[in-house]
Amino acid sequence: MANATTVSCPISGVTVDFSKSGKDVEFAEVLIGNDFRWPIRPQAGRSWRVTFPETILLSYPDAFLLRIWYKEHFKTKLKHEDIHIDLGDTFLAYSASEGQTYIMWHGNIKIVVDFSENTSTEIKLLPTTSGMIERCPRFRILVIGKVGVGKSSLIDHVFGVGTNTTVAHNQPGEADIDREFISSHNDKFVLHDSKGFEPGEEDNLNLVRDFINRRSAMPDLKDKLHAVWLCFQIPFAGGRFLETGAEKFLTWKRDGILGDIPVIVVLTKYDKLVDDIELNLDDSTDGLSDEAFKKLVKDNADMEIHDNCIGPLERSAGSDIPHATISTEAGYKETLASLIQLTEKHVSKHSTPEAAVMTSIAQRVHSGLKVETLIKVGKTSLFQFRVDD
Repeated sequence: MANATTVSCPISGVTVDFSKSGKDVEFAEVLIGNDFRWPIRPQAGRSWRVTFPETILLSYPDAFLLRIWYKEHFKTKLKHEDIHIDLGDTFLAYSASEGQTYIMWHGNIKIVVDFSENTSTEIKLLPTTSGMIERCPRFRILVIGKVGVGKSSLIDHVFGVGTNTTVAHNQPGEADIDREFISSHNDKFVLHDSKGFEPGEEDNLNLVRDFINRRSAMPDLKDKLHAVWLCFQIPFAGGRFLETGAEKFLTWKRDGILGDIPVIVVLTKYDKLVDDIELNLDDSTDGLSDEAFKKLVKDNADMEIHDNCIGPLERSAGSDIPHATISTEAGYKETLASLIQLTEKHVSKHSTPEAAVMTSIAQRVHSGLKVETLIKVGKTSLFQFRVDD
């Protein structure tokens, strides 16, 4: 018998639809864990399908991915791409009784995972999650930041919406804070977008305040705002960090004018600061090992962030304002995971357990965080398990 922290589900097959993809696929296979590998065969049209000869019990932390081999134009050598299927979302779809399948999109590739009702192990999650999702079906977040600060890249990397992100890209006045953006690639979060606080633009500052207070007063949890990300690019060469409008907004937060809504300050483009520090270190670092050099760069970057960002931030908002330093570039994924964990912590403190759970469920940074959240819910009796011998 499995214990109460086990998260598993039985799957019987996988279908992949390439009809909207431009890839010239030659071969595809499913890989689960270290031992299971099964080819997917072409069917009618551009649909590919594998039905497993026996039910496969998918368990955390198994790897679960689709590997496709395809030809590029005018080239004969095959290339391959690994598409990781989100374990947390797979378990959630199974446990919430949302149907007999889990459907995900990777770009224009549609992947359907079939669940099995007949398994000798029969580890089954009760559909109590559906009540939780009904009360809070989506994580609702307001993202504030000036054009060029990196909001689109942040939302794409954290929530996996790709080019469907609709934050304002061009002119500062384009964002409509009341518009709800729900991605077809990830319907577990709702995005509200606001331009940053430009000098002399008191109207937008008041607009954001009124929006936050209006959402806070709504009776249903699903309509309330669960968190705010206030985004700033880390300044260079002594550039000013906080404009007057941002200072006032943070002062409002400190003084309680914005209520209990968690406001997390997100310092973006950390990689650019690291690159700048590396370029400007003197020759005395030539004899350092790679590890020592990286530590020196990190220490210098942390010191600059403290002096140029954290200091001004705490003077406006107080020492307890939560903040995260992030980059969406390769090699910095842990910074995004830390942002999600920080956000979930403060949503849990100021909102309900359902909203905190949806924070982790909505993210696409780290499947393990999502599964850990489901396990935590199970331990607090929001999530129940039935194990049949």
